[in-house]
Amino acid sequence: MVAPGVSRIVCHIVFSSSSGGCVSSVNSTVGPQLPDVMRRLIITVVISLVVLAVVGGGVFAYGFFCSGPSLKITGDDHKKDFAAHFLGEYCDSLSNVTLTDATSNAVVWSVEIKRDVGFCYFSLSPGRNSASLEGVSRVIVPTNQSSFTLTPQTKYKMTVRRSGSTTRCGVSS
Repeated sequence: MVAPGVSRIVCHIVFSSSSGGCVSSVNSTVGPQLPDVMRRLIITVVISLVVLAVVGGGVFAYGFFCSGPSLKITGDDHKKDFAAHFLGEYCDSLSNVTLTDATSNAVVWSVEIKRDVGFCYFSLSPGRNSASLEGVSRVIVPTNQSSFTLTPQTKYKMTVRRSGSTTRCGVSS
């Protein structure tokens, strides 16, 4: 590397009948120059920051757009109310609801919701419950039965899927 304003001479020597020649040139870059190491370091840092911003933005977008519905559970030992709302007041329409016995992993109740219905609130109680609720289009489990039974002192797992979700995106348990 030649410093700015310093002349250099390049000579070509050829062993043949014609003679070689020397060419003189001047480095035309004006102003202070960063060493190559510093330039590479700056480029590496800038590229790393861009990649970090893209990956971070993707993770944030996935978490924001792909999060499952917020399911608020209230009530007591005699009745549990389930509400799926976003921003605290707007119905977060569900497309599927599945209730599983946490010990045996047996599906106790599973339903699909009508597409045009805003299904965001329902209640369950220990004992006998109706398998079909208003807004339910199809009862998957229990098959060919109008009700299912919840046993007191048994732990259950509720899985809900946001309307319009076809993958694991939009599911919460």
